[in-house]
Amino acid sequence: MFPSHSPFLASRRAPSRGGGLSSGSPSGLFPGSSCGSGTPYTSAESSFPAAPDHTMFQIFRLYFMRNYAAMEHLEVHPGQAPVLALLCARDGCTQKEIAEQLLIRPPTVAVMMKRMEKNGLLTRRQDEKDARSMRVYITDNGRKMHTDIVAARKKMEADMFRGFTDEEKAAWWRLVAHMCANLREETRDPACSD
Repeated sequence: MFPSHSPFLASRRAPSRGGGLSSGSPSGLFPGSSCGSGTPYTSAESSFPAAPDHTMFQIFRLYFMRNYAAMEHLEVHPGQAPVLALLCARDGCTQKEIAEQLLIRPPTVAVMMKRMEKNGLLTRRQDEKDARSMRVYITDNGRKMHTDIVAARKKMEADMFRGFTDEEKAAWWRLVAHMCANLREETRDPACSD
């Protein structure tokens, strides 16, 4: 399962049908890496790999497509997976806490809670100490779904890190977490402003 700081946990939109990547799309992280076509990718101007923003987009895009396909197979929306993971760790969160922890707008959380409750993944009860708050609890069906999601994500992680040593994987996570922390310091996420 991806660590809680993984930038790939929350995927909220489905990719367009038939809008897949072309076979020549670069996905190499390092000089000389290939993108599945057997041809190393380099930019037209130099021998360096694609610009960082383009490479990060490729990683996110490919991961998103795999993640969406896996969630579609389980018949759960990708955006619901982080909610189930949070509730497994901290059952009984308020909707406000879910919004803050997952950086989702409160109105979006409210809609998501209704759908997930309808699908039997969670239940909501009024807070005994604060009638204005609703506490959210995961159901047995929700826990089973989370277990299935974890299994699918582990398979995806194994594919993504094929050929990496344990040290390289640990270094990758540290670097990504550091980049994420740097960007958070300089970014005011609108999801936190409601």
